[in-house]
Amino acid sequence: MAISDSEDPGSKSAGGALGYLTALQVVYEFENAAYETPVGGISDVFRTDFGFHILRVNDKRKNLGEVKARHLLIRTGNNAAQSLRKLKS
Repeated sequence: MAISDSEDPGSKSAGGALGYLTALQVVYEFENAAYETPVGGISDVFRTDFGFHILRVNDKRKNLGEVKARHLLIRTGNNAAQSLRKLKS
């Protein structure tokens, strides 16, 4: 059905297969349907800002764990030089 009817070129060319999804990877409504539908089940029709969707869940896997990340903010503009001096000291 995805091959013949989908308007999303990415999922259409893959026959609708999306692979494994993780939290915050897709819009909330899509994520919610994916997590609430059991393996082998088909979700109800739901709508997002991108259109109408139906999901068939083929498999689920355990969470792979936490990801460690860092965020570096670099100021620009009038206060940039002052901020850089504070970082160096």
